[in-house]
Amino acid sequence: MKRYLGIAVVLLGGGMIGGALAQDSPSGWLIALGFITLIAGGGLFGSTFASLTKTASSLDTPADKTQPYNKWVYGAFVLLAIYQLIWGDIGSAAGTLGIALVFDPFDQTQPWGERPLWQKAWLMIHLSLALGLLGIHLYDANVLSDLQSGWQDGLNGA
Repeated sequence: MKRYLGIAVVLLGGGMIGGALAQDSPSGWLIALGFITLIAGGGLFGSTFASLTKTASSLDTPADKTQPYNKWVYGAFVLLAIYQLIWGDIGSAAGTLGIALVFDPFDQTQPWGERPLWQKAWLMIHLSLALGLLGIHLYDANVLSDLQSGWQDGLNGA
């Protein structure tokens, strides 16, 4: 049931984005809400597979050696995003912050439910900043008109 609900929410998010882009003057807020819905649906769908995978601690294998590097790579991406924001490239900063989340600076073998509250808050604030920057970038009229004209050119075979 959870899987089907996740698929339905992903389809709803995609429909919201497509519907917004099909309008004469696309709504940036509807596109941002569509992306948030896509993420929520993907998380819901992906959570159904959590019980099928085993964590490194349950396999009794040595600790992962990549974790110390994750902190440095995470920090480098965050610094790059700050640099991009200083120079006014909001779209690139949003993408860079999103990529930084891939390199979780905390213990990745620890399940989400067992993490301390401050780690959860840190990651959720980080995600909110990345999505907020994406929303600001998409709300810019030039970006929305470029997306719409590209979509129309693709449909018309131009």
